[in-house]
Amino acid sequence: MFYARHLKGAPRTYYKQNVELNVEKHKFHAHNVLQRQRGFASFGRFKQVDFEPQAVKVLCKYPFSGYLYVLATDGVYYLSPRPVKMIDRAFDGGDCTLFDEKAIFSSNNAGTYALSFDSSEKTDVMGCRHVVNCCGRLIGQGDGWIRVCEADSYDDVVHAYKFDIDTALAGAAVSGNKFYALGDVCFLLEPDGDMIESKLRPIAQNVGSVQGESVVPLGERVVFASRNGLKAVISDKVTNLFEDIVDLDFDGATACAFRGHYLVSCKRAGYYSEHNCVTLLLDVERQKVVGAFEFGFDSLYSESDDVYGVYDGKIYQFIEDMALSTVVIDKLDFGTSNKKFLRRAVVRSRNDLDLWVCSDNVKRLYAFPGSDKAQSRLINGYGEDFSLEIQSQDGFDLDMIRLEAYAYGED
Repeated sequence: MFYARHLKGAPRTYYKQNVELNVEKHKFHAHNVLQRQRGFASFGRFKQVDFEPQAVKVLCKYPFSGYLYVLATDGVYYLSPRPVKMIDRAFDGGDCTLFDEKAIFSSNNAGTYALSFDSSEKTDVMGCRHVVNCCGRLIGQGDGWIRVCEADSYDDVVHAYKFDIDTALAGAAVSGNKFYALGDVCFLLEPDGDMIESKLRPIAQNVGSVQGESVVPLGERVVFASRNGLKAVISDKVTNLFEDIVDLDFDGATACAFRGHYLVSCKRAGYYSEHNCVTLLLDVERQKVVGAFEFGFDSLYSESDDVYGVYDGKIYQFIEDMALSTVVIDKLDFGTSNKKFLRRAVVRSRNDLDLWVCSDNVKRLYAFPGSDKAQSRLINGYGEDFSLEIQSQDGFDLDMIRLEAYAYGED
């Protein structure tokens, strides 16, 4: 049931509209992860992790404890579950891989470290932009070179490669027994037993500027984003993906694997506000978009079904909502087609409630903790009409949702 009343005033009209949810009129959806709803998938939600320092990225999950290594602006931390500083210095980025029961962290500007849950050890290996575990060997990639360590060693370099082609390398990944160094020119290395016969060879040129944080192994493929679009490398061939998607800007994109799909966060081309990001779940095999969040992350990391995102210095963990109650209400126009300024929303709900407000292709989330008292949130949104998504993990115990707006011009 909806009703609206307005008070005339010059030069604008003030509206209040109460939205009352009637269980006989609205269907409450209990949907699982990746079930479609109005063209988007409902994954669940991201919950903030208790981590006080300013996070840069989640590096890896330590398999023997399940806790995280996190790169922050002032060093590397072990989250167990409280943050413990393992390396006390600032880094210009960094990469991490698991090797020989240790987490190997490497930074281009400050060397390579071997980390366990209670200690850190700086190795003799020079710092690398990316570090991976390939066939029991640690491989580090820097600017114009690759170094391969002795088998089962993280500090004894047995072979080094320099590139004959002047190219900037941004990403590295392992698929099967193949190591890929990715940039505008992409290279393939297939290590043999003693590295003597191993050859590093170029397999593609003019790929575009590869976004290093977007490189993700998916089965036999390695998927990545360049400024020229999404691409995949299989064996020694690079192919284009999702060529029909033309409104995305992959500069600065970050990605991870999620249940066999490619989860990528990037900007939308042509949008220049702070809300211009989107996170897409892509089925690379079928070339289909299977889900989306209308917000973005500065960094993504996944391990099995665990997904972590970093945004604005804070860490968020994906929580699968198996029975998230949702009501979708489209085209609230306050009875007029004029442009409107949606000023605020007032909610009284005894259970925690998330209110998504969408207008002019911008979608924002407003959280209301459960309370017996009415709570107000400033919306400050513009549009001709608005849509709402009202979600609660614990079911609805809702007395009121009231929207307040101004409409401009004559009716």
